[in-house]
Amino acid sequence: MDEISKRRNATLLETYLARSNEATRAQYEAAINDFRAFRSLTDNEAAVDALLAAGFAGAERLVEDYRLQMVGEYDMGKKLIRGRGLSPSAVNLRLTVLRGIVKRARKAGLIDWELDVRNVKDENVHQVEGPGMPVLNRMLEAAKAQPGPAGRRNYAILRLAAELALRRREIVGLDLEDVDVLAGTVRILGKGHTQKQTLRCTSETIEAVMRWVEVRPRPNRGKGSPLFTNLIPGRTGRITGAAVWEIVRALGAAALGSRSKKRVRPHGIRHTAITEAVRRAPSVHVMREDVKKFSRHSDFR
Repeated sequence: MDEISKRRNATLLETYLARSNEATRAQYEAAINDFRAFRSLTDNEAAVDALLAAGFAGAERLVEDYRLQMVGEYDMGKKLIRGRGLSPSAVNLRLTVLRGIVKRARKAGLIDWELDVRNVKDENVHQVEGPGMPVLNRMLEAAKAQPGPAGRRNYAILRLAAELALRRREIVGLDLEDVDVLAGTVRILGKGHTQKQTLRCTSETIEAVMRWVEVRPRPNRGKGSPLFTNLIPGRTGRITGAAVWEIVRALGAAALGSRSKKRVRPHGIRHTAITEAVRRAPSVHVMREDVKKFSRHSDFR
């Protein structure tokens, strides 16, 4: 690389790294350093020169090799056997920086092409953290201690959610006729289903539901027969998902205490129920498929 190319590449890098956020600049510079190390070059200007001088086809092959080296290769037991095994986010950041430098070079008239190497698929990790059984039990105690119809309703909602791992929409969608007191069952319209499923409850949960039904206000005409309603005088319609969110959040705050920064959400109750089912299954001789059936997930993972 001659002196003119070196100065040109230095200017290109300086322009590209001119970020107002110092953390972003540091990340981008580290990405360029990583590519330089991959090419075993002495400085970042030489790394940029190797990229631009390769032309479109050569740069594509070069960056694709770099991508594969970062991602790595695994055997059947998911053991890394080649490459570095970097996370998708780390790989994609480095690819973004390389694409950005090439794009800046094209705009500067230095080349007439851009990189077409795509990011690796960054699978969303399903958030499965729930409040845990100790907090859930304190939430149930807090709900049971609430006075009047609101306390009975909130306790029944929480018991159903915890015992049956219900989703928020499944709670909201319950109708009065979905509860069979004699059979001890509740019918829900599960996610992805067009017909209601019948789930069995404990006698304690059925009793909690019936104690709510005793004080449940009659819904306004034309509103159907929702099991859980709001308690606004003259507007006693079906409870909303937002209302369930607020109920759970308030009970979670009561259970965690004022100093805690954690928040409990309705889906966290479902996660806790499923996690507890997985934990207890071996000790009570429950099969893996039964736990999957309880969770109402199509994939056990």
